[in-house]
Amino acid sequence: MNPLLPFIGTYIPLWRAVALVLVLLLVAALIYWFANPNVAFRRLEKAMQTHYQQKIQPFNLAYEGLRIPDKDALRLEQEFCDYYYPLLQKPRFKKGLNTKNQAAQAKLEAHFHDRILFLQQLKRNPALYNLGGELKATLSNDSVPLVARLERIGRQLALAPTYYANAKDYLTLPDTTRLELAIRKQLYALQWFNMDLQDSLQIAALPPAPRDTLEQRLQQARIAVKDYIAFCRSLLFESRASM
Repeated sequence: MNPLLPFIGTYIPLWRAVALVLVLLLVAALIYWFANPNVAFRRLEKAMQTHYQQKIQPFNLAYEGLRIPDKDALRLEQEFCDYYYPLLQKPRFKKGLNTKNQAAQAKLEAHFHDRILFLQQLKRNPALYNLGGELKATLSNDSVPLVARLERIGRQLALAPTYYANAKDYLTLPDTTRLELAIRKQLYALQWFNMDLQDSLQIAALPPAPRDTLEQRLQQARIAVKDYIAFCRSLLFESRASM
């Protein structure tokens, strides 16, 4: 008799038992990973963060932090909301989350709800397009040196023609009751260009070359704002004529 046979006879069942235990542990881990709502929520949260950083954030950076970039960016954000908002509302994320994840889920759901409403309003509310207000916010940020703020405003002013061209393109269902407010906001922007912004340029004492560039971009912005005012007045005239 082979002296190894008794050893082999006991070794094989033991090996099988260990393998079975490992398989069961793996299955249990997979079930936990896919079925546990807290794990699933954190996985979804990570996927949303990655998607936003790779697909949407680059547009925001390219447009100098302006709240309303372009049609492609708006489309990407709409697709982002349409995909992830329903996932956040699944019953598994309404119940079974721990306290920390419940708070995170509620915050994300509220954010998506607000962004979806905002994206819908962009198609209807002409008063939301307010470059002057956004530039004023940039200038009011005292945590940044004045020269740096003016440099960023110069880059934002360069986007004014595109900004308002996109506004006119995206306003597919303009709310005529908001047109007068939109016009007032643009008139205020022109006033702000000529007063507050000019005062800041005097205080900053920019060198001639960057100051000339900013002044040229400011003039282009004035033209873009006036063109948007004419656009809104045309819509207002049409709405009153049709009454």
